[in-house]
Amino acid sequence: MHSTLPRTVSALVLALAAGAGATGATPTDSHPLQLASVRSLRAFRAQQAASQLRQLRGEFGLDERSDFLPGRTLVNAQGRTVVRLKQTFGGLRVWGGEAIAHVESDGQVKVLSQGVKPAVALAAQSPRLTADQARDLAVKQLGLKVGVAAPPIVEPVVFPTRYTGGMATRYDATKRAHVLDRSMSVWAKKPAQDYVQAYEVRTLVSNVKDGHQEITFIVDATTGAILRKWSALQSLAVDTPTQGVGHSYYRGTVPLSTTQEAGGTYMLRAMDRGTLPNPYVLSQGESWVGLTTCYGIIDWNTNSLGFTPYAGHATNEWGDGTAMPLPWDFNNPDPWSSSLLLDTSGDGTLSWMKGALTPAGETAAVDAHFGLSTTLDFYKNVFNRDGIDNQGTSTFSIVHTIEGQGIIFDNAYWDPWSFCMHFGEGAFPGFADGMLTGTTEMDITGHELTHGVTQWSVGADGEGLHYWHQSGGLNEATSDMMGKMVQAYADGGGTGTTVPNFASGDLAPWEVAHQSAAPSLGALRFMYKPSLDGMSTDNWYDGVDLLDVHFSSGAPNRFFYFLSQGASANASSPTYSPYLPSGMTGLGNDKAARIWYKTLTEQLTPDADFMAARDGSIQAATDLAATPGSGFDASDVLAVQKAWAAVNVGVAPGAPEPVRISLPVVNGPGSFLDQNAHPSGILAKVQFFPTKSDVFVRAEVTNTSDTRVDFATPTWTTWSGAEVGHINADGSWTTPSFAFYGELLNITAISKADPRQYSKGYVLLVAADADTDNETDALDLGAVAMNWGLPHTPHPSTAITGDFGVSDWDVVFLGESLANAFPAPAAE
Repeated sequence: MHSTLPRTVSALVLALAAGAGATGATPTDSHPLQLASVRSLRAFRAQQAASQLRQLRGEFGLDERSDFLPGRTLVNAQGRTVVRLKQTFGGLRVWGGEAIAHVESDGQVKVLSQGVKPAVALAAQSPRLTADQARDLAVKQLGLKVGVAAPPIVEPVVFPTRYTGGMATRYDATKRAHVLDRSMSVWAKKPAQDYVQAYEVRTLVSNVKDGHQEITFIVDATTGAILRKWSALQSLAVDTPTQGVGHSYYRGTVPLSTTQEAGGTYMLRAMDRGTLPNPYVLSQGESWVGLTTCYGIIDWNTNSLGFTPYAGHATNEWGDGTAMPLPWDFNNPDPWSSSLLLDTSGDGTLSWMKGALTPAGETAAVDAHFGLSTTLDFYKNVFNRDGIDNQGTSTFSIVHTIEGQGIIFDNAYWDPWSFCMHFGEGAFPGFADGMLTGTTEMDITGHELTHGVTQWSVGADGEGLHYWHQSGGLNEATSDMMGKMVQAYADGGGTGTTVPNFASGDLAPWEVAHQSAAPSLGALRFMYKPSLDGMSTDNWYDGVDLLDVHFSSGAPNRFFYFLSQGASANASSPTYSPYLPSGMTGLGNDKAARIWYKTLTEQLTPDADFMAARDGSIQAATDLAATPGSGFDASDVLAVQKAWAAVNVGVAPGAPEPVRISLPVVNGPGSFLDQNAHPSGILAKVQFFPTKSDVFVRAEVTNTSDTRVDFATPTWTTWSGAEVGHINADGSWTTPSFAFYGELLNITAISKADPRQYSKGYVLLVAADADTDNETDALDLGAVAMNWGLPHTPHPSTAITGDFGVSDWDVVFLGESLANAFPAPAAE
């Protein structure tokens, strides 16, 4: 393994055979009868893998209180049983802890251990909080106007404290920049222990005032502190099966699998795409089996947001191929009045968007129903996958979804709580800043359903790829990749067991939402050159974790494009990579899709990073190449290596280790800020400085004797990217003079030895003149310290505003900035 990217947990890969030593066994082609025999042993193989993994506990510093419980298993085409094992401690799930075991048909076992959490232990004291108290704390954090839509789900877990939250950023579409997200930032002190008992609390909110939210919290079971939180939404009588016709907006006239109801009318339900009832609908007292398409409603009895199927249709011909006009009252833009024009039921209890049941309103339902049907067919026919969870569980979609009485929803998302997908109205061209004309284009429907596939493929219990940092980028990229493969599958007729290629040389099919995005955008994402959207990255760099997951997805998206279509050797081409200047030949859609699906389902753990994805995809290609008759060979493995090297993840075969540049860890484990004021993690590399001061910014360069750097001009994150001075080559910089407290600035350090290599991060500036003498010095710390422990007392200077909730943070931030600006002299 090339150590070219930082890793949080080293992968321990051990090959074991029952009663034998390590082995280098490779998969072989399996006859259907052999596969049936192997599948009959699935439960035995799972227990075999768990037993052998328990024997390895000492390798991870674990004792007998730790265990590994088999979760979902699959048998691949080569006869390998892939077992995902949930890590537990004292009977509790270790949050994020998982191992993957590959059990070959002859019983040999290989353990992939990157996701195993080492040296798990808990302090002796019992939890002080009950599950109900943790639930109440989480709900209080939501600050709701109405209330939750369902009782929160609370699970006791063992939480690795290195995942304690910190500063969160969000993408502000109006500024087209990342800004500090105060609502999702967690300003909690990191617990001293490496692991604590905690509660994971999953909440569901869906009402007119609060909109639709699914926020998950980690609550410390001893202190009640919120250690982490994140949004779970991952955005973009006897009935008889019948065949209907739909007039879609994006794909013309299409066939629809529908249902004839007992009374002779028709509904948008494909009974042939799902065998188990949808669990959320079942919990509400109804049984829906198959793919059902619905529209959003408001229930005025409860002021809650809901949905109901498209049903009662007199004919089996749906839509008119036109987009429904935006049902918006532009004369009354107050979002909590009557901005959204609604139709109301006869008794006034239910309302829905005006026009949702007209032929134009049905058009979005046609695109969603056809797109999701095609996506399910794609997974079934190409990968032999039985629905989202590979168990045949039925799903549904909601078009014209309502996020609040007066909100036009310009997005789409996978809803894990309800095991369904939501498709918003779009806001272009009705609004100047709208992104989409609609959200049911084929690659978007494939994208959203794939979020569900990812959730139910990675993790022993449907944990999925964690939706932040590099794992979140991989999550989003997987949906973009497979969304495009669904589009290619549909373009090729939507049948068969292979994925056709797009037209040679045509880049438009590799643009996400190419047809539906506003002309000012062109597309939401450009997989062949992600940076064309102005926010995404074309490659890995130190600091990529700070990006929103929709933009850090750029590197794996471009990897997939290169793997399928190749990279140009022409430096002026948008498909050229400076990290692979000689270019490469692609493998085509079918091979690229099979390598990535095998990587997702057999190699990735919930907190996988880009290097883990590289290693896993190389192993997936290697396994396919070792399978007789697969059509893969060693050149395909080399192509995977080259495609990752082209996005600066690892190196191409035979190439030297690249120069690496990073911002230094200034607030690492054991530091004052880490131990006393702020959790470790996202602020580890953020350098604090006072305003209007002469300071030095640092960067570190490795793998070269030339450690010189250039700094790009620092810019505000919020004020339209305005420049704020100049950082010299030696790192010296005069910080700007303004009275903003806690302002984030973007900084970039570039290697002189290899300008392709760079690091991006933040500087946090503190208006430090607390005693208002027009000087920044140690006396300012005393002025702020006078307010220590008095969170409701104003500070001596209005420049210190206490934006982070308690005044003690001001002391910490001010002290850190002064320490960095005026470091102690080195000992002689």
